[in-house]
Amino acid sequence: MASIVRRPSGRWQATYTAYGREFSKSFDRKVDAVAWARSAEQDIQRGAWMDPRRSRIAVDKWIDIWLPTRRSDLRATSFERLQSICDRHIRPWWGQRQLDHITNAEVRRWSADLQHHLAPRTARKVLLAFRQLLSAAVDDRRLAVNPAARVPMPADHGAERAWMSLEEAVALRDAIDPKYRAVVLLGYWCGLRFGELSALRRCDVDVERSRILVRRTAQQASGRITFGPPKTGAGRRTVPVSRTVMRELCEYMDAYTDTSAESLLVTTAADTPLNRQNFLRRVWRPALKSAGLPAELTPHSMRHGYASLLISGGFSVKEVSQWCGHASTSITLSVYAHVASQQEDDAPERLETLLSGFDTD
Repeated sequence: MASIVRRPSGRWQATYTAYGREFSKSFDRKVDAVAWARSAEQDIQRGAWMDPRRSRIAVDKWIDIWLPTRRSDLRATSFERLQSICDRHIRPWWGQRQLDHITNAEVRRWSADLQHHLAPRTARKVLLAFRQLLSAAVDDRRLAVNPAARVPMPADHGAERAWMSLEEAVALRDAIDPKYRAVVLLGYWCGLRFGELSALRRCDVDVERSRILVRRTAQQASGRITFGPPKTGAGRRTVPVSRTVMRELCEYMDAYTDTSAESLLVTTAADTPLNRQNFLRRVWRPALKSAGLPAELTPHSMRHGYASLLISGGFSVKEVSQWCGHASTSITLSVYAHVASQQEDDAPERLETLLSGFDTD
């Protein structure tokens, strides 16, 4: 049983025992002391009690404990991104605060500040990382509740994406250094991510069946490039390729790819794997300028163009989702909904063609 005693100062001291240790706290009012002790005893009975000393750790220290545990479940690039978010955004604001001193209201004010200074998508990533940090503290029985759990995520209305059109892709293919022409062929006409095409080997090209086998992806972290499996099971896939594009790829491999089955399809002039930053600076941007194309186009713009082209061409969402390596068709629908809506514009004409053989009289 908890004890409630009045101290000489006039304040009320509540004391309870948990697992052989006593815990005390003083209050101005007896009713508050009773409520505090009663709540602690109820938590003990329910198995929900936590040692309050464990929540008195600073956020900086908790990051140092929690962050290394994420290495095992995150890719190297994702871990570096999370580490950067902690160092650039979480530590400066919360680093010296104790976990048990963080309130929901303060997290909401911080979220508003993030949205004022950062792009919506970046603000979402920062708040999500903070939620995960505090959720881990709950799991470690350092916090009873996560003060960031019910803070609304910053709205992300999505910046206007730079979609590459077929005409732009053709212009880029013709303008880019021939050594890197396959980047455009694989990015626009096959829909591969930059990491996927960078990891592609000669043995991953099934010429007879006109297919590309996506079995791995390139990961770049701390200046090093390594190869590993796709992030999701959907990323491991077989992508059909038009016969015309396959002939162009074969011509490219004959000219620039080593004959070994394990040879990378596209490499640098020094026969090393593509480094994204170097490629953008030395090859991609000069090619855009030479072709007279918008500077905001990125390698991912080719992938968006590929998917949009397929949907406009009448391929099913399921096919597009599978060939793009999306985790679900809902992702395909959400990203390319504008293409489907454009298709609806000519719905009456398409219905007329479909139903023209039926006499309604």
